[in-house]
Amino acid sequence: MIESEVNIIDNVLPVELCEELIFKYQNFDRADRTNRSRWNPTIVQHSTPVLVNDLNNHERSRVLEPLNNYLPQIYNFQFNAMFYRWTHHSYIPPHDDGHIDHALTIHLNRDYTTSEGGVFMYRLGSETDNWTGVEPLFNRVVHSSGRVEHWVTPVTSDRDRLSIQIFNIR
Repeated sequence: MIESEVNIIDNVLPVELCEELIFKYQNFDRADRTNRSRWNPTIVQHSTPVLVNDLNNHERSRVLEPLNNYLPQIYNFQFNAMFYRWTHHSYIPPHDDGHIDHALTIHLNRDYTTSEGGVFMYRLGSETDNWTGVEPLFNRVVHSSGRVEHWVTPVTSDRDRLSIQIFNIR
């Protein structure tokens, strides 16, 4: 079993790659799926849609390559990578990703302000431990391994919260 931990690393991806993915997916006219169509209802609850698009193999490789330099523990795993558009009032309630070993979120909103919501919250210990918040700053990676309880606060901005979500394949 993998030990539970959270790593936060800023400025991991080349900015040009971030901009390229934002340009392609930010206003994409379709989604491959949404939270309402594919996620377990217990983690959808009353959230508005989260729009999900799969990155192609080339995009996924370009994202993972620099991550391997900062997070060598992920090197031997295979991953799915998706572009998420968290719409106004979307969120995900407390849960853990017990079915995977590694989860990574790369935040892509420029000029983020705290009042926009979409904060990644986590705790490593028991239910009595305090929650820790991680602001979704541009090009910030949040890597969790093991069973890390986490959630995303509701997005309060009229602009989507943009992120790349990466999960290992078992």
